[in-house]
Formats: sequence, structure tokens, C-alpha cells
Amino acid sequence: MEHVSKSVTLVELKRSLVPPKWEDTVRVIGMSECKEAGLSLAHAFAADELSQYLLDADDMASYSAEHKWKLHVDIMTYITASHCYDGLVTTIGPDHDGVALWMPPGSVDNGWLTILRSGTKPSARGRGYARKLLNDMIERADAENRAVYLESSSLSNNVYYSKFGFEYKREIRLTRGNTPVSLFVMVREPIPRKTGVYSAVVASNIKMQVNTVMKEVSLV
Repeated sequence: MEHVSKSVTLVELKRSLVPPKWEDTVRVIGMSECKEAGLSLAHAFAADELSQYLLDADDMASYSAEHKWKLHVDIMTYITASHCYDGLVTTIGPDHDGVALWMPPGSVDNGWLTILRSGTKPSARGRGYARKLLNDMIERADAENRAVYLESSSLSNNVYYSKFGFEYKREIRLTRGNTPVSLFVMVREPIPRKTGVYSAVVASNIKMQVNTVMKEVSLV
């Protein structure tokens, strides 16, 4: 009788130390993670027209591409740090793949929620991170009856934001550089919700995260 042996390949699934909930949960971060979040935004906005406008000024003509990249990373890191200190920074993904910088109500006179930057690293796009970052704060805005303000730097982004209820208001032209760029002001008015989706439990959760971040800031 012929004996036939069959080999079986077993694939070992190793446990990762990256918290599983980071993959699909929006969280508030503080100063201890601003460098990682800033680098992520730098990659997200590497081809952004506004970013290139700021770094292609006449007085930077002699700068190398490597030097401009370092400046770009520094700008995004400093902006992120300032929002960790006096604003709100949210992220999603195991490696800060999507990051959003928010100015909360009270930072400006109109009491709106303002998006300064929201981007996803090219390697992490197509996973719904941008949508989740936006919806996280849109739920808060609707619950608090607040508008959300942003300045988009591309027409394609305008189409994307319109899907979330943002409406185009006006165009801002930056013309001092060699290649002028446009910023498109968009505003989303609050939409009353029939049910308390953004419940007191959710609001309490964000408050706890912010308090944790502020305690961290006080120790820096």
C-alpha cells in the first residue's frame, strides 16, 4: 500500500502590541504624539498646492528639496503642537495614519468648530479614515448646534466635503507667490438629529480624553 504524506503549512498569527481599537477608532492625542502626527500630516500634504506655495517663495529658491521637506515637516509639527496645546488634535489608524487639527468653539468669536488641517497619509488612503475623522466632530457640531468651517485647497476636496453637507461660500486668492493658489471657504450648518446619537456618554468620553491631554500638557 502506498503511503502519501501531505504537508500542511501553518501560519502563525502573532499578536501585535498596537492597540486594536486604534485601527478604526478616533482618539484625541497630546504633546507626546505631536511629532508623529505632524510627520503624518507632512506626508498627507506633500503634494498640496498651499504647502508648495509656502515653500516655493523667491527667498527659498536656493533651498534643496531635502531642506524644503524638513521645513514642511517642521511646519506641520509646530502647527500640530499648537493645537495639542490650545485646540484639539484627533487621529485614527495604528500609525497616526489620519490626523485632524481642530479649533474648538471659543477660539474665535463665531463659536464654530474649525478644521485647520485634516489629512491621511498616502499609504493609508481608501480605508475611510478621513470620513471617520470628519464624522466624529460633525456629530458633536450637530449636537451642539454649531457650524463647521474649513478652507479647502483643491476643487476635488470641495466635492468630497460637499458630501458631508459643506457648502461653498467664497474663494480666497493667494497671489504673492510665483504660482497663485486658491482657498475655498466652506461651511457646514448644523443638522438637528432626531435621536441622541451624540449622547452625553460620547460627550463625556471626549471630555475625559481632553482632560487627559491637558494633564499631559501641564507636565511638559
